[in-house]
Amino acid sequence: MSVRDRFSSRKRLPMAGAVIVAVGLLTASAVPAADQGSLPGASQDGMSLQQKDFASLDVNGDGVLAPHEYYARDYAKGSFKKADMDGKGVLNETEYVNARSISERMTVKDYVDDAWITTKVKGMLLKDEILSGLQIQVDTSNGIVQLSGWVNSQDQVDRAASIAQDVKGVRRVENDILVKNRS
Repeated sequence: MSVRDRFSSRKRLPMAGAVIVAVGLLTASAVPAADQGSLPGASQDGMSLQQKDFASLDVNGDGVLAPHEYYARDYAKGSFKKADMDGKGVLNETEYVNARSISERMTVKDYVDDAWITTKVKGMLLKDEILSGLQIQVDTSNGIVQLSGWVNSQDQVDRAASIAQDVKGVRRVENDILVKNRS
């Protein structure tokens, strides 16, 4: 290590330390005074935030969550069943934590899949010799592709829908492309 490298690294360390201290101060000031000093995730009554969350969903107070209680929060479809490890059709607290995690992963995966589909459809439309210069917007949600914009003919409308439908992962195409009025 050269003298210059040692000097540069020493110069950065105090700055990194200052950033860590600043973040610590900001975090500490963001915690209400009543909660400072208690365990992370615990409230005044001793219940963790997870326990409070579980209890708020357990409307009948039986200590487990039925599917209707769990899905009251709009968790991803299928996450309940994947987390029900004992197959009893209800979730205990541990299974609930797992179900939330599964739901988050499923939601992120859906978003990534939709972004990939949108990118792939746009690319295919740009590569097409007939459609490449046209302004066609593409939006995707849950595998449903919505096309919009203006083209010169009905054949172009149909071609765009056909190209979009052929992309892997597309469940349905909603074609809102309009033909320009030639006056």
